[in-house]
Amino acid sequence: MVVCVRRPELKVRWKSGFNGVTDELTSALPPVPKSREQQLLEALASPFAANGIKVRLTSSFNQTSKIGPIMHSLLHFGGRELAFRRQEDGTWRGAVDVMTSAFRGVKQPMEQRQRRLDISLTEEQYQKALREGFLLNLVDRMKQPGTFLMRAVVRDAVSERMGSASQYVQVPDTRKGQLAVSGILLKLAPPELRSPSVSPAENEGSVQEWSEGGPATRRYRPGQAILYGFAVVNAKAAGPARQYRVGNQIRLFRNGKIVYTGKYSNLLDPTKEDAARLIGGGVLTLGGRLNLGEYPLQVIVTDENAGKKKPPVVQWIDFEVVDRPAA
Repeated sequence: MVVCVRRPELKVRWKSGFNGVTDELTSALPPVPKSREQQLLEALASPFAANGIKVRLTSSFNQTSKIGPIMHSLLHFGGRELAFRRQEDGTWRGAVDVMTSAFRGVKQPMEQRQRRLDISLTEEQYQKALREGFLLNLVDRMKQPGTFLMRAVVRDAVSERMGSASQYVQVPDTRKGQLAVSGILLKLAPPELRSPSVSPAENEGSVQEWSEGGPATRRYRPGQAILYGFAVVNAKAAGPARQYRVGNQIRLFRNGKIVYTGKYSNLLDPTKEDAARLIGGGVLTLGGRLNLGEYPLQVIVTDENAGKKKPPVVQWIDFEVVDRPAA
């Protein structure tokens, strides 16, 4: 190597050797163990998803008169990646750490929660968990409106494997009586076509079994029927009878194009706890020859008593059409 200088007052000095630590010496140093909280916080703050455990997060806005605005999150995580231990009584036991956060902005406080969940399964439940995984219901109160980045990290307590997922969710400002629509609930319709419910999840924090057509994963096959449900908040009552006139309509998209538009309907039922909170929904039957892939579903809600100056509000959710049950 030749070094040339263009100014006579400059001098070049050099020496042989290597300053620093070699790769061989660095790799020989023992790693510093990290605590459970450090592992969870690093995974929570990382812009990249941890994939040691398969995790899927579905968060949606909801609101009740007693609780106020809430974020209902469905956290699905795989069972094969967890380290279960068989007990003397034949049951299988394991434990997971779950950390969730709701981030709204750099100068805004972060809502953060951490849980340790102990899981005990019978042999039958254990085999089913290996195939289908687990579903965790989480409910968090939302003190402020805005766009939130919801993020969740799942850590196996034994193997220290971790998985993470994130989702952006819009929490509308309903403090002055503005019309809003909750997140949309989707699930596979049973034979009797039961009415859907969009009330906050019961047994908050409990681990439940997962089904492929459930609201957390939303995978369906052509020809199946889907139940969809939602809630309308702050509807306006008008007239001597104080009646609500709220219309709703659904639209289904594929690759940015509308493939189905439902009929405009006024069939919304008020809840017993809050007459201004209306429940809507219906059944969407998938065509037997429907193309496989992702389908965004849009719900459009219009308060007819609010006048033409008040635009309708919309809500979205996506689902997937598959040709066979997911592995």
